Amino acid sequence: MVFKHQLDEWPPFAELVLLGLQWLAISIPGIIIAGKVVSALHYDSLASQIVYLQKLFFMVSVTLFDRCSCGVIAYLLSWVLPRFS
Repeated sequence: MVFKHQLDEWPPFAELVLLGLQWLAISIPGIIIAGKVVSALHYDSLASQIVYLQKLFFMVSVTLFDRCSCGVIAYLLSWVLPRFS
């Protein structure tokens, strides 16, 4: 089999951004569906359900930002460090 990238290679940064956007587009419907089901079980009023979904989206965005920033830092270090060694 012929792969586009080898095991220890990073794709170009633009390709990483596009892959990240694809994962974001895939994850949003699941977050909305799971959040709506859980909020409907816990809260009766629509306002409380919306606040719950807002809190859920905030927590997911913080988590994804943390994961993405670690990926960007690792990408930059893999590009910069070999040039200094």
